[in-house]
Amino acid sequence: MEDTQLTLPPIGAALPAALAFRKNLVCYTEDASTVVEYLQNLKLQYLLWDDYDCIDVKNKPDVGTVLILPNIDKILILQQDKLAKYLQTMASQKTAFFTAIATVSLDFSPYANMTAYLKRQFWFACGEPRIQDLVELSLQELAPLREALAQIHVQPSIRRYILDVVVHLRVHRFAKQATGGGCSSRALGDMLDLCQTLALAQERQFVVPDLVRLAAQWYFPFHIELIQDPSHEISLQFGSDPDIVAQVLYKLQDFSIQRAEKTKYPLYFQYMVLRDVLHRVVPPI
Repeated sequence: MEDTQLTLPPIGAALPAALAFRKNLVCYTEDASTVVEYLQNLKLQYLLWDDYDCIDVKNKPDVGTVLILPNIDKILILQQDKLAKYLQTMASQKTAFFTAIATVSLDFSPYANMTAYLKRQFWFACGEPRIQDLVELSLQELAPLREALAQIHVQPSIRRYILDVVVHLRVHRFAKQATGGGCSSRALGDMLDLCQTLALAQERQFVVPDLVRLAAQWYFPFHIELIQDPSHEISLQFGSDPDIVAQVLYKLQDFSIQRAEKTKYPLYFQYMVLRDVLHRVVPPI
């Protein structure tokens, strides 16, 4: 994907799969009312939280209700962890609500402003809802959609390809080693679900490597955790010059900020790391 084409995934493509898989999404928008209006146009039930006090005693939304979580980038760390526990508990219930959509500001950086616990509760990040992203969607279609997604075949070589990408991300020189670069044990399952979603959208019966690359560009930039301190760069353990490492890191950070402003893509540094990994990992033939 070229920089000129670099965009966040459209919520219109993500929401049906999120509902089918019962996964949560993050939406980059300054105003949660755009999500409300989008769900109203789809005629989906929703519940909008207006505060994050007493998260641990909130009632469970009704079955079929989409939970809208506005401005989660503004809440405290303690509230973030309580929210993460709430979402994890609700997802484990047999009658869990279908999905939660959290909104964040356009300059939000997940690895710097969100706890790893909360970040793991979300599938990936989407762009602001647009009228042209509206898709025909009804709750009655979700069961057949789940069955269709389950029929998409994934070769063992594709699973290994995804795992290779995960391993390379975890050990990348700019990845935060203490958290495995943000690639949790859920990454494989989340990526497989996304690959099957993209395959179905392209009317394929199986997942091909190109779909893995596209899914990686949708999924990993939100989850990748990067070092912010040059002293944490892994090559220092093998004799790299600390001053040169610091210069490289700071220049890349500045460059990514400039490119993020130009492309309107807020996860540009994470994208650069992912692109480097995808160039290094050889896909299956």
